[in-house]
Amino acid sequence: MKSDMKPSIRKFINTPLKIGNRSIPGRLILAPMAGLTHVAFRELLESYGGCSLMVTEMCSARSVPQENRYVSPVFRWRDEELPHLVCQIFGADPEVMATAAKRVEAEGFFGVDLNFGCSVAAICKKNWGAALLKTPDLAEKMVRDVRKAVSIPLSIKYRTGWEDRPDLAVDLARRFESAGADALIFHPRVAPDRRTRPPKWAYIRHVKQAVSIPVFG
Repeated sequence: MKSDMKPSIRKFINTPLKIGNRSIPGRLILAPMAGLTHVAFRELLESYGGCSLMVTEMCSARSVPQENRYVSPVFRWRDEELPHLVCQIFGADPEVMATAAKRVEAEGFFGVDLNFGCSVAAICKKNWGAALLKTPDLAEKMVRDVRKAVSIPLSIKYRTGWEDRPDLAVDLARRFESAGADALIFHPRVAPDRRTRPPKWAYIRHVKQAVSIPVFG
């Protein structure tokens, strides 16, 4: 049975997928992860075959417009990876996020990802990351404003929310799609748990069934 499944799984993973106005060659992407998805790790991963999409570390939206790619440890890349590299940004102000996204597009990135998933206290106390899930209207406005500012694919990384309710995650998914998101990167854990409890994988299905855009779990 296992040997029969492997070819089908391989075929599915290697099936092209359209995200917004662009396409990627497969369904396997590098998850946005702070402190790990830096340029050195991405280069190492590339040497082992890579992923259809790579993602930078979290970049501050306030810093991005003035950031020097040759000095910054996070807003940094190799030119050859730009066609399949997404820049992950975080912030609390829709206008600031939109301005940062314009710089990302101007540099030639594949797309931009808005981080609504980081639940570290130092991030959330400034209303960044997962803290934005407490104010869905603001989060939705941020997606809408960034969508108006750029034409490259726009993805949203987010968690279930601050309560263990899949209906809230579904509502957020629909809001983000309506506001112009091209893909969702969904972490099925509530923010206060960080990574201390097992993720609830079934929630990914609920989110996927609620929207027509790609959902990565």
